[in-house]
Amino acid sequence: MTSLGEFLSSININSNYYDTLTSGRQENKPGVKYIIINKKNTILYVGESRILGECHNRPLDAMHAEEDAIRKCWKMNIDIKNIRIIIWKENTFGVKPAFSCNWCRKFILKNKIPIKKFLTPEFTNDKYTGNLTTSVISDNIPVVMCHTLKNT
Repeated sequence: MTSLGEFLSSININSNYYDTLTSGRQENKPGVKYIIINKKNTILYVGESRILGECHNRPLDAMHAEEDAIRKCWKMNIDIKNIRIIIWKENTFGVKPAFSCNWCRKFILKNKIPIKKFLTPEFTNDKYTGNLTTSVISDNIPVVMCHTLKNT
């Protein structure tokens, strides 16, 4: 399993800077994390999406990482043409790819955002290849919070 530090260094992001940005805001719990970076690999925003607590009846009550990232860009007046949004699933074992569900794919396409802006780590045989691939790959991934794609 690839650690967060290895993953961030492979995309030229300083893991100490990432830790500084996330300290006090993000807990070390499993979830789908994302960063919005510009062309110079400067982090503009860090966020995450997790299933909400026991008081909520449905996992869809939480906003998905893709939608949250887009809304943050709009709120902060960030030009989506000049950024990349890197999304991954993280747990205590390390980093995994996170693929966009059908809801997120439709939200991205409805707002005319190029799917190449959404990236996730590429894995082959459970090993990180060092590359990023688009997280928006098809329209048949169910709307769930786990954001994982099982090989069938």
